[in-house]
Amino acid sequence: MPVLIKILIIFAFILVLIKKKLNIGLSLILASFLFWILFQIPLSKFFSIFPLGFFVYENTNLLLSVFSIMLLGNLLSNNGELVKLVQGIEERIRDSRLVSPALSALIGLLPMPGGALFSAPLIEASYSSSLLSSQLLTFINYWYRHVWEYFLPLYPVILMASTITGLSLAWIIIHHLPFTLFALIGGWLVIKNQKPVSNAMIKTEPMPLKTLLRLFVPILIPVFVVLLNQPVWLGAAMGIVFCVFFHRMNLTTLSRLMFHRFSWAMMLDVVGVILFKTVILESGSIPILVGSFLSSHFPILFIGMVIPFLIALISGYSSAFIGIAFPIILPLFTEYSIQQIFPLIFISGYAGITFSPAHLCLILTCRHFKSDLISTYRLLFFPFLLVFSWGVIWFFLAR
Repeated sequence: MPVLIKILIIFAFILVLIKKKLNIGLSLILASFLFWILFQIPLSKFFSIFPLGFFVYENTNLLLSVFSIMLLGNLLSNNGELVKLVQGIEERIRDSRLVSPALSALIGLLPMPGGALFSAPLIEASYSSSLLSSQLLTFINYWYRHVWEYFLPLYPVILMASTITGLSLAWIIIHHLPFTLFALIGGWLVIKNQKPVSNAMIKTEPMPLKTLLRLFVPILIPVFVVLLNQPVWLGAAMGIVFCVFFHRMNLTTLSRLMFHRFSWAMMLDVVGVILFKTVILESGSIPILVGSFLSSHFPILFIGMVIPFLIALISGYSSAFIGIAFPIILPLFTEYSIQQIFPLIFISGYAGITFSPAHLCLILTCRHFKSDLISTYRLLFFPFLLVFSWGVIWFFLAR
């Protein structure tokens, strides 16, 4: 059976399970077993791969980060801090339709594992969120959190791309900035029809700036910790400690606030992503996929777009399509300059990331807002098509 058919079967299998309302994390774990069957991975190797995922620092860091962010988010939500914070922000933004995108984009300026969980509770606490569907809230949190990833050097994928291609960061920033502009336009076209909420409906007296800044502290602590290149879970723990001392909480109150409505299903989602990604990356299936395309008679431009897309789609991991696909496919583009082709193959890979059912931000956001993945795909399609168009436009402009 051709490798591409196997990949499509696995992808369809995941979507069917999710459509049947099965837990996303469990769906990915079952898809890992299907992966084992279709790619005929030796049984001993398969079961040695499974625990391997939890002995990799990146994965244990991810688990700890998501767990700690959820605890901090629960604490701030259950003690009413998030509602007060968002009210203070809403009082200072005239158009209520901009509040949720601004909150998501603000958190998205800094890449962090499980960062979607930082912005989702903020969006949920806004007054206008009560008027929006769960699908639209999912779209806003997911879409606007990633509008900077196309060009911002704070994201590792941009640094990796610069190193592998030899293109300067300045070149990538300038030529990828239109992706972000198109993303902002596309996102606005999706949300613009929601009815604005008058500020007068929220509060008459604006919150003192000092109070607003104090409410930001538990959220800013993890951000500054990440800027210092320290793990997110450490910053989240420090944010919790700040709340404990500021509000003089005892352990009983703290435990109740942190674990009330704690989503263990979300932790299972993270475990599923880790196991699925580990099986894909350690099984040797990606080189087989790449090799099958390179030995085919497809046009090189088609291969250069499809390979990054498929690697990103099945892994849900942005660094994978850059680190694995680019060193292999870039030397094949003898009739195109790297400056001409790079934006197009980059956005092809990013298309896979955006729609990957293994993309943690997408999974966590759908879980938080209890939304349907398929319906979310429908909202994502048009704005991403607009973003993708810049890669095509530049390809022809640079000829």
